[in-house]
Amino acid sequence: MEILRTENLSHIYSPKSPFEHRALDDVSLSIEAGTLTGIIGRTGSGKSTLISHFNGLLRPTSGKVFVDGEDIWNEPKKIRRIRFKVGLVFQFPEYQLFEDTVEKDIAFGPKNMGLSEDEVALRVREAADTVGLSAETLKKSPFELSGGQKRRVAIAGVIAMKPRLLILDEPAAGLDPRGRDEIFDHVRAYLASGDTAAVIVSHSMDDVARIADRIVVMGDGRIQLNGTPKEVFSNRAAIEDAGLRLPFVSRVMHMLRDRGFDADASVLDVESAAKAIMKLKGREV
Repeated sequence: MEILRTENLSHIYSPKSPFEHRALDDVSLSIEAGTLTGIIGRTGSGKSTLISHFNGLLRPTSGKVFVDGEDIWNEPKKIRRIRFKVGLVFQFPEYQLFEDTVEKDIAFGPKNMGLSEDEVALRVREAADTVGLSAETLKKSPFELSGGQKRRVAIAGVIAMKPRLLILDEPAAGLDPRGRDEIFDHVRAYLASGDTAAVIVSHSMDDVARIADRIVVMGDGRIQLNGTPKEVFSNRAAIEDAGLRLPFVSRVMHMLRDRGFDADASVLDVESAAKAIMKLKGREV
């Protein structure tokens, strides 16, 4: 089931001025329920502008955005309700925490939806469970927590609104490997909880290759590639043209091919790469 679709989406900053800049140019894509889509691209490629259209933070210069089949700008005065359906977690969201307890921070969004106190309390507990926050932690000040815990609180605050589409901008930035894995596990847990989808914007090719079901490569405001991780990262020339580097494992496999070995360039994980390399050496694993 399709949750979000853009049709010929374009956005121009400062139109008809000396500073005019076309940030998006005729972008059409769809995001299906149950999927995790990774959006990658170098700085200035259009990633942030694109996701800002998904929940109506920006209005298209031309083209349309549909959520659950509805043109989100069909009734501009009702755009606020779209932001409950499409939850956006900005980069370093922990800096946006402001309440005196974790519980109140998570409850902020559901309260703004006009829900009853009982429903707000239920959503806080469910969101906290999804991201691994204990009942004890809910009573603490968010400013007592570690960086990784603060980020989980911020994500829980968006999850508590039960958006159909959860968007995270660089959710693993600044975290250690364990913290990154925990954040991605929580996103997967949210996808498993209902008829939802997620989008992750990241500069880490390795993270996106490992967790995404589909990858969209942005460049100069356009979609350069759109496919599964194997399809996308097998196309080394297009990735390099977009100003990006292949994931580490993919670089190794491409290097072997460059040296004349019949290595599978679509391999992206370490375990599969090890097996492929052992086969090349004539040893089964």
